Amino acid sequence: MERAIFLVGVIVVAAVVLFSALPQAPAQAGDSIKKFASYDELRDFVKNSAEDYSMYNDIGVATLSQRTSISSDASAPQAAAVDSEKSSDYSNTNVQVAGVDEADIVKTDGKYIYTISGNNVLIIEAYPAEDAKILSEINLNDTQLQEIFVNGDRLIVFGNDYSYNKPPPFEGDAKNIEMPAYNIQAAFIKIYDINDRSNPALVKNVSADGYYMDSRMVGNYVYAILNQPVYYYADRISIPVMHGREEFPDIYYFDMPDRSYNFVNIISLNTNGNEEPVNKAFMMPSSQNVFVSENNIYLTYTKWLDYTYFFDKFVDEVVIPATPSLSGRINEIRSYNISKSSKFSEIQRTVEEFLLRNPGEASIVEKSAQEKMNAFQAAIAKEQEKTVINKIFISGKDIKYESQGSVPGHALNQFSMDEHNGYFRIATTSGNNFGGVNNLYVLDSGMNIIGKVEDLAPGERIYSARFLGDRAYMVTFKQVDPLFVIDLSNP
Repeated sequence: MERAIFLVGVIVVAAVVLFSALPQAPAQAGDSIKKFASYDELRDFVKNSAEDYSMYNDIGVATLSQRTSISSDASAPQAAAVDSEKSSDYSNTNVQVAGVDEADIVKTDGKYIYTISGNNVLIIEAYPAEDAKILSEINLNDTQLQEIFVNGDRLIVFGNDYSYNKPPPFEGDAKNIEMPAYNIQAAFIKIYDINDRSNPALVKNVSADGYYMDSRMVGNYVYAILNQPVYYYADRISIPVMHGREEFPDIYYFDMPDRSYNFVNIISLNTNGNEEPVNKAFMMPSSQNVFVSENNIYLTYTKWLDYTYFFDKFVDEVVIPATPSLSGRINEIRSYNISKSSKFSEIQRTVEEFLLRNPGEASIVEKSAQEKMNAFQAAIAKEQEKTVINKIFISGKDIKYESQGSVPGHALNQFSMDEHNGYFRIATTSGNNFGGVNNLYVLDSGMNIIGKVEDLAPGERIYSARFLGDRAYMVTFKQVDPLFVIDLSNP
C-alpha cells in the first residue's frame, strides 16, 4: 500500500513539474484594432470570448445606468467682472509637458486659490495675503471629488458619484427578464462659470458610467479618461455611453479573447464653447499609466502572456521531449478544432494517464521535464511581461486611434515616458519588484521599436526616470542609487 501511495506521489510530482512551466496570467490584446458596428456585435464578441474562458462564468451584472441629460445652462447669471489685480510671481502646479496642464486638488491664477476640501470646492481670494478670505464654496455631497482645472473664468471639477438605478427594460427575446436595482459608479465633469468668484454658476454637467482615472487640458479642451469594467449578465452587456446619449457609441476593440475586459472611455470637452462633448471608448485592460503630449494620448498597461501564447513552443520544447512516446497522440490533439485551453487540458490528461500506466517512467519524465522547463522559462522570460502602448491622436474635440506597440517590462509611472521630435521614449524594468533588468526603448510614430538600451543594472529596478530633450536620466536601486544618463540624440 505504501509503495502504491509513493508511486502515485511520484507521478503527481512529475505531472506538476511538466505542466507548471507556463505563465497562467490572462493574455491581453492583439495589435489590430476594430470598431463594433452595433450593440449585438459587442455582446456576441464578449459572450463568445467568455465561453472560452471559465473565469467569465459569473463576471457580474450589467451596468446600463439611468440616463441623465448633459446640461448646458445658457441662462446662467452674468456676474460682474472680477478684479484683475493679481500677483505677478506665482507658481503653477507641476506638469510634465509644457502646454499640457494636469488636473490637481489645488490650482491658482495668481490672485485666487481653488482647492478641494472634502466634498467641497473652495474659492479663496489669496492676494494680497493680508486680505485673504474664502469667497465661495461649491458643495457636492454624496460625491467623491477628484481633481480640478481652472481655465480663465471656467472651473472644471472631476469626480465620481454613486446612484441607485434600475436597468432599463430588456428588449427582444429577453424583455421579460427583470434585474434588481443596484448601485453603480459614474464619473462626472462639471464646468462652472467663475466670472464672479463669489457666485460660481454651473454651466455644463457631463457624466458617464465608470470611474475617473486621469485628465489633461490642452488650450480650451479637456480630455478625461474613465475606466469601466465590462459587465456581462443574462445576455446583457454594459456600454460606455455618456448619460443623456441614446445612440450606440464608438467602441474600439482588439479581436482577441481575453479573461476580463474594461472600457477606457476618453471624453473631449470644450471648456468655453457650446460644443457637445465627444467620447470614444476602447475595450482593453484598465490603463495603468498615461502620458499626454500636445497631440497624443499614450495609454499603457502591463500584459502577462499566458500559456495560449506559448502553447506550441511549450509543447514542442518541453512536453514532447519529456514524453517522446506520446508525440503522435499529442500532435493528434493539437489538430483538433478546439480551444488551446481545451487542448492543453487534454494533453495534460494524456500524460497523467500514461504515467499511471507506466509508473517507472515518472522519475525519468520529471528529470527531463525539469531540464527542458528551465531552458524554456529562460527563453520566454523577457517575453512574459510586456508594456502595451496605445497611441491616440487628439486635436480639439477630435479623438483618433493611431497605433499600438509594446516593449518588454513594466513602466514605473508617467515620468518613465516621453515624446520628443515625434519619437516616444519609455524606461521599463523586466522582472518583479525586488529587481530584474532595466531597459530604455525609443519607438517611432508607428509604435515600432527603433532604438534600445537593455539589461542595465541587473538585480535592481527603476526608482525614478526623467527625460530632458535628447537625454534620459534613470535611477535604479538595490543597495546604492546609481544614476544613468543616456544620450538619445540618435533615436
